[in-house]
Amino acid sequence: MKVVIYKTNENTFAILIPTSEVLQIATIEQIAQKDVPADCPYWIVDSEDLPKNVPVEAIYIDENEFPPHGYGAKSNELPTEALEKYIRLKEEIDGKG
Repeated sequence: MKVVIYKTNENTFAILIPTSEVLQIATIEQIAQKDVPADCPYWIVDSEDLPKNVPVEAIYIDENEFPPHGYGAKSNELPTEALEKYIRLKEEIDGKG
């Protein structure tokens, strides 16, 4: 499973684990841009590649050695196509699709 590691405004690192429900309507990149704080760098990694038995506070990524995959966006909304996909999925679940 893919997860997002991001550098916070306090220069610590955090891990974002998207739910399977949101991954039905949005890509991991769209989720990262929406949920990572604005202008904070993020990396998309496989959860299996995370160090085992290491607290998140101990994670450090050298941005020069491993350039970020992106940066958090100013908006905390999903793109229109993801919202439309959500509406269609909800209608299917509710039996209106």
